[in-house]
Amino acid sequence: MRLNRSKHQKAIIAMKLHESHIPLYLQLYWKLKDDINFMEFSPGERLPTVEELHKQFGVSQGTVRKALDLLEKDGLISKK
Repeated sequence: MRLNRSKHQKAIIAMKLHESHIPLYLQLYWKLKDDINFMEFSPGERLPTVEELHKQFGVSQGTVRKALDLLEKDGLISKK
């Protein structure tokens, strides 16, 4: 079963990334992990690129890479 979030809910989540004392890479990691768990991405589907995530969330590319590295370490994604 696929659970979908509305565009409004996604926008609210994206806006909240900077409203915390938690490091941005962890916030992004948790957001992407939730997206994967809520099946926002189909199995085998490519995630947005580092550049796309950087622009979408207004964080550095290094922050995006660090979040993606954690997702890979947890076995949620594989890099090719």
